[in-house]
Amino acid sequence: MIPKLPVAVSAGLAIAAALAALLTLVQGDWIEVVFRIEPDRGTGAVEWLIAAALMALAVAFAALARHEWIVAVAPSSGRPRR
Repeated sequence: MIPKLPVAVSAGLAIAAALAALLTLVQGDWIEVVFRIEPDRGTGAVEWLIAAALMALAVAFAALARHEWIVAVAPSSGRPRR
């Protein structure tokens, strides 16, 4: 079973991943600048792949934060939680 993250941690990770994806889209050549290599020979494909992966993480963490929030504030209905 995967341990549950607090809502604030999940939301913070979602925001961080979204900001990192946005930064990757805005500053597309950061890999070449930081590491002084061109893994995609200047096409930007690696940066797009990284941005897509970061956005997927942002969506996943946002969904996790929403789920944790709903579980935390939902009134107890007497039914066992999943």
